[in-house]
Amino acid sequence: SHDVFCKVRNFAPAYAVNPTCAEVAGAPTYANLAAVPSPFAVVNIFRASGAPAAEAIDEALALARQVRGIRAIWLQEGVRAPEAERRARAQGLVVVADRCLAVELRKRGLLHGASGTTAAGPPSPSA
Repeated sequence: SHDVFCKVRNFAPAYAVNPTCAEVAGAPTYANLAAVPSPFAVVNIFRASGAPAAEAIDEALALARQVRGIRAIWLQEGVRAPEAERRARAQGLVVVADRCLAVELRKRGLLHGASGTTAAGPPSPSA
């Protein structure tokens, strides 16, 4: 997950959310999504499937309702939370599950290097 974070922040602002450490790859971490100081469009979840991932999705949904700019939930390879995924889609968010963000970006020529962030990128001004 640190590798993914590093790769993504090379082309878009990325914020690490992890209540158990102070920094990731030299960047400060935030205890939760609400603590991230800037708007972001994508929440990339590196948590266990089921309840841990669902909690992260629900946190993102609460912020999305506050118009924080969140438009998508990305669950990393091997991560699923079907009920929470449905809630996110019902709220109009794009949901991608069980896929590595860095791998998918690399396939599209948007990222070079290794596989696969935590919260990424500001919303585009046109949205």
